[in-house]
Amino acid sequence: MPKLAELVPSLNAKGYMGWPIGGVLREYEVLVLKKKPRADKCILESNTYAHFRRGQKLDAKFDRSSAIPGFLRWIHEFKGNTIDSVPVLVDRRNGIVVQQDNGKEYFGCLSDVVRGLYYKTISGNLSPWGQSGPASASEAMSPTPAEVKAASSSSSIVRSVAANGRRINQDFWRKQVLEKWNHQCVISGSALGAILRASHIKKYKRGCESDDERQDPENGLCLAGTYDLLFEYGYFTFGEDGRIILSPSLPKAERECLNMHADIIETYLKK
Repeated sequence: MPKLAELVPSLNAKGYMGWPIGGVLREYEVLVLKKKPRADKCILESNTYAHFRRGQKLDAKFDRSSAIPGFLRWIHEFKGNTIDSVPVLVDRRNGIVVQQDNGKEYFGCLSDVVRGLYYKTISGNLSPWGQSGPASASEAMSPTPAEVKAASSSSSIVRSVAANGRRINQDFWRKQVLEKWNHQCVISGSALGAILRASHIKKYKRGCESDDERQDPENGLCLAGTYDLLFEYGYFTFGEDGRIILSPSLPKAERECLNMHADIIETYLKK
């Protein structure tokens, strides 16, 4: 099996993405599948590497006219709390992403990196790509000149250090929760990524008794922003059977405005 130091240059020389593929896939296996894989093994098992082995060029299929800007983010070092980030362009129709570095382009399969893919909303925040990404290209902002400059440095990867492990843990707890609920609000069914929030069922500070409970995706719901705030402030909760229970403090008129009426009250969470 080729080592990472040999594998990545071989891929790059033929115009294929290398290290970001291994980084994103390794992170998923460590955090979600609880495995301890090597990045080179993850690359060898990727769809991108399969195209490389068969000599199938991804650049010929890439549609630039409909490409959407995004960012790949993954944990570089778990103990050191370092996160790698690189801007990319995404052709979701053909399932291809491209990383640009000092005038060169490296292509990869969207299926390999979608779990580490984000887009920048019009408010400037990074939102997980989810199942389909932003509704349109106009909802995803392009990288700033500073981000492009940083990504065009020697490695093309921007590396940052989290203040502590908590930020990393919560970032990926959120990703796990959204995946658990198929990137849809459990109440409205909305799949608009920019407004979705991962909300703790047992509150982070007041309800959870341990860090394990705080980081358990089973202790999370996917809620659209308005419902997340209503839940946070106690205007509704869920019964043991999943039925929505409204607080008497939520006025009837507001229930109608917020679509928290009888039909909603009778809905159930479907796990």
